[in-house]
Amino acid sequence: MAAQDTQKREEKHQNFFCMISGGRNVVFKAVMGLFLGIVKAQMDLASEIFKADISVKNGDLIKAESIYNTISQHFRDNSAFRKKYAEFLMSRGEYSEVIKRFEKDPEIKEKTKRASECLSILISNNVRLIATLIKESPYSKAVLEAYIQVCLIDEKLEEAEKFVKKSMSFFPNESAFLRQEMQLYFLRGMFSTGIKMLNNLKYKEIASLFASILEDYERIKKSNLSSKDKCKTLDRLVRTISLAESDSNFFPSIFSTLKLNVIFDLCKSGVEGGMQGLTSRAQYLHSKRNNDDTMYLYTMALTLDGNIEEAEEKFRLFKFRNTKLRNHISHRLEVAKEEREKKRREKEEKRHRRQQYMEENYGGIPRNKGDFLGYYKMLGFKEDEKPDEKEIKKAYRKIVVKNKKKKKNENEEKEWEENFKKINKAFGVLGDKKKRDMYDKGIDPDNPQQPSPGFGNDPFQKIFKGFGNFRFFDFPNQGRRGRRSTTTYFYF
Repeated sequence: MAAQDTQKREEKHQNFFCMISGGRNVVFKAVMGLFLGIVKAQMDLASEIFKADISVKNGDLIKAESIYNTISQHFRDNSAFRKKYAEFLMSRGEYSEVIKRFEKDPEIKEKTKRASECLSILISNNVRLIATLIKESPYSKAVLEAYIQVCLIDEKLEEAEKFVKKSMSFFPNESAFLRQEMQLYFLRGMFSTGIKMLNNLKYKEIASLFASILEDYERIKKSNLSSKDKCKTLDRLVRTISLAESDSNFFPSIFSTLKLNVIFDLCKSGVEGGMQGLTSRAQYLHSKRNNDDTMYLYTMALTLDGNIEEAEEKFRLFKFRNTKLRNHISHRLEVAKEEREKKRREKEEKRHRRQQYMEENYGGIPRNKGDFLGYYKMLGFKEDEKPDEKEIKKAYRKIVVKNKKKKKNENEEKEWEENFKKINKAFGVLGDKKKRDMYDKGIDPDNPQQPSPGFGNDPFQKIFKGFGNFRFFDFPNQGRRGRRSTTTYFYF
């Protein structure tokens, strides 16, 4: 009996252990199934995201967006997906969508904050600011357009060409990028292709205007005009191009390369002809095209205009690659300095001869042309100042208003009246253009016969000194045909 009980007990234990082990297997299988399901889901998510990334790289943004929309139906709460989807929306420039979807998500708080900043930049319509978003939003139409426009303005043509191609792959037949491609052709000097694109884009008026200007330019280049005439003709053409630029507000950049070409030929002809007044043109040209040729033209223009020190400074700072050109400029600067010194010596000799002549014949220097009666000083101007009529009136009014407002006692009132008479007299002379011209020449308008101070050695006084006092009397006589004539008689 005892043996049977023991056997039964062992069988019960075995059954119990079998039951437990079977349960364990079921749990294990369930856990493993769940784990494998999660892994499979993550792998599916990763593969779908990978497909979306490949679509973006291939320029198929629509397909990428549809993939993300499909994923969002199954993995909406997945943090990895949400981060990736937020990045995709940021790259597309859909900042408002990022804020709308992930505003309350603590894990993507920084993204939403940055999205709001980007949105404010986009709304500002500042092209250069929008262009700074190119790294965060390389697939945004607005950002790409702004970045390409900045590259075109700064003449970074290789970068512009790269992004134009990229944009055209993302947004085929988009008019904005077609226009930028057309501008790129003009900036590269491919004018015929640019004109064709203008016609294709239905800007026929601008195309015909550009074609006519280009035709005029080619005709001037082939003409046998002298350097001076050629320079003047090209200058007129530059003004025409500037007017065309201002009229075509939509495409000002299409004229820039042609304008620079014309200015280059203009400066070249002017320098060859030894013309002055080319500094501003040459400076503009050098600011746009920094090379040996433009620097040569700039320094030569400065030299011809007499700004030799500035020309030497620019020449010293610029690093020439062409040694022949550098030596030529150096020689021309030396010649210009010698000529300037020669002119200075001639001027000094001429002044010395004149001074000597005045001393020998008149015993002194000519009439003093300064503020010899102190009229300018009375109105508050310095000796070196040359005020115009408006400034003189303004100074006079200022003095009057200032002294009217000021409270004065009897003595001060009398003193002011005396001074005011003098100020009125000064204003009466300086406020009148003719009188002011006489005064500036050293003649007192109220007493023109009397010489100004510093002109006591009048040669006519020496001539008539021995004849005593004399006076002038004018007697009107009846001339021919009933006209009245005046004869001057001298009585000594």
